[in-house]
Amino acid sequence: MSNDKAGIFLQDWIYITRNDAERWAPQPEYKFHGTRRWRFDWAFPEQMVAVEVDGGQWTAHGGRHMTDKDRDKGNHAAALGWRVLHFSPEQLERDPAGCVELVQQALDLAPDQVYNLQPMSSKRVTFKIRQVRKAEL
Repeated sequence: MSNDKAGIFLQDWIYITRNDAERWAPQPEYKFHGTRRWRFDWAFPEQMVAVEVDGGQWTAHGGRHMTDKDRDKGNHAAALGWRVLHFSPEQLERDPAGCVELVQQALDLAPDQVYNLQPMSSKRVTFKIRQVRKAEL
């Protein structure tokens, strides 16, 4: 698996989180939908966080990741409460630590919370995550 696009994420994940390997172990090819055959490249089911490594960005019309089928998969995942992070192989090769850090941030957030993004500055768009429990809504 180390030669394919999804294997790049696993190599980065193991290397960067080696001291935390038992805490978070991604499951490969995780089937997340009860009736469809959709799978995530990598998933952390307890936290409802998934990682998709999207290849084909240089293919005409974006490859299969720019199709309605892929959008349908993503929309169903979101409706079920999954947080899906998308990376290209180039991102994983160029900035593996940054990609892994984003996944770790997503894992640190409890899946039963809702997050409001609020602008912190008008010059540079940055966002502050403010946690709001569902009970407060």
